[in-house]
Amino acid sequence: MRIEVAQSRLVALRDEHGRLRIEVDELLQRFKQTYSKGRLPVYLARAADHSRTPLRWRLRSTGTRIELTSYDGQRVLTPLSPVVVADLLEFDRSRLRLNYELATTTYEEERLGDFLSASLRLAATRKTVARR
Repeated sequence: MRIEVAQSRLVALRDEHGRLRIEVDELLQRFKQTYSKGRLPVYLARAADHSRTPLRWRLRSTGTRIELTSYDGQRVLTPLSPVVVADLLEFDRSRLRLNYELATTTYEEERLGDFLSASLRLAATRKTVARR
């Protein structure tokens, strides 16, 4: 890959990353507006670390991470109304998509950054060696 192409792709990935971060914020805001604090046994949260997959479900009682599709997640969903369960599963679908897109975008950004750094070091080494 040519350096110019990699640089252009890196700019596009950073733009995409920014767009996805905005979508994450919007999803979290929509969840908070739809389900006021304390109304459900689970809530959608952003990971405190700089994870590639920032969106997680947490149990309101303990703050423990939970997957809605796990056995424990299904036990939490069972007493809720079918309308609420369907809505939560739709939030989960959006969470999964955003986490996937952020993870792949971040990974490609990191690899391209490594490639560009190594390519620039290689070019500098060529110049240094050629002057000898």
